[in-house]
Amino acid sequence: MTGPFTVTSEPTGPFKWQTKPARIVPKPVGKPGLQPATAASGNLAPSPSDAHKVVLTIIAKDPNDMPISGAEVRIATYEGRSGRFFDGQLRTGPDGAIKLDNLIRGEKYTFWVRAAGYGDSMQTLTLAESGPQPALEPFVLPFARLSISGVVVDANDSPVPRAMVGVSGTILPHRTTPTDQQGRFALANVTEGTVELGAQLTAPGGDSWYGNSRCKGGDTDVRIVMNWRTDAGGVFRDVANRPRPLTGKPLPKLDALGLADPAAKAAGRRVLLCFWDMDQRPSRRCIQILQAKLAELDAGGSGAPRAGVTVLTVQTAEADTERLKQWLDENNITMPVGKLPGGEAGPKLQAAFGAHSLPWLILTDDRHVVRAEGFAVEELADKLQAASARTAAAASRPAGGQ
Repeated sequence: MTGPFTVTSEPTGPFKWQTKPARIVPKPVGKPGLQPATAASGNLAPSPSDAHKVVLTIIAKDPNDMPISGAEVRIATYEGRSGRFFDGQLRTGPDGAIKLDNLIRGEKYTFWVRAAGYGDSMQTLTLAESGPQPALEPFVLPFARLSISGVVVDANDSPVPRAMVGVSGTILPHRTTPTDQQGRFALANVTEGTVELGAQLTAPGGDSWYGNSRCKGGDTDVRIVMNWRTDAGGVFRDVANRPRPLTGKPLPKLDALGLADPAAKAAGRRVLLCFWDMDQRPSRRCIQILQAKLAELDAGGSGAPRAGVTVLTVQTAEADTERLKQWLDENNITMPVGKLPGGEAGPKLQAAFGAHSLPWLILTDDRHVVRAEGFAVEELADKLQAASARTAAAASRPAGGQ
């Protein structure tokens, strides 16, 4: 066959494929002429008048050789290397079989069979242009009676809540489940053998974290480590030790940031924490803008009449103490300025606060739960208003309300 085909259906269900001069991927119109096959189906060979057509029977069985009734059958045809599934669902009959008539000689097909409580089974077949046709083996669907459970963590070994964990494999339909607040997950109806797991989390700012693991059906101690993925020149690459977002979580303890008595300064007040580097112009500009807004923030911020805002800043890079002090004095910076410890401890502490670029701003409510992070200093007024509105809405809910 050299031309493509269209599909027309008859009132009783059967359909006909007809070739046309231009080749296209077929799509059935209405319900295809596929019906359950039975032991009394008789000779499945096409009639002499339809010598260019082929009839095949799909049989779905479980590992115990018992027929699977109601199994879903999907069929794909190909144009070059591209395949396309037919629309609509076909299902096996009580004997676990379905007859496919009017298949076209010389065409390539993929048949995919699945059923609830089982894994998938797939076969690809290219029909001969003439002569005897290759046969389809029975589709044996493996039992899916096992489960998989485990935990998702970040590069700092902290659990990751609300990540979506997906399971896939050559015999498993793709499905997902979220992790709980401890980063734990569980997936049921898994087959024996190797299973591919993937975890994904997209932060409010659009950053994404990914992780994957290969395990066996029935494993209960799976561990998926997530890393940040960035788009560099249109190609995604994984970046190890990328901090994950803090929004909605308590602010980590401030004790190790080199600030004088930060707990007393922040008690009962919202906190605006700024990680910066004196040697970077955007960081210096951010500090200058915050200093100009300091009185307003101390009183509660624009449009935010609740608790005042305590501004704390942290110099991230190693810098000469005298040179840092000189710059702060020259620019009349009165905000508290801490400093990360040297060596490997500094980057690890910065990562614990989710600061992966500079300057990095973190805003909390008066209970020190992070409400916004990684925003530009020009967005501060909007972030304060949004956080105040969220706090006011929570306070207005009746006890036990959602």
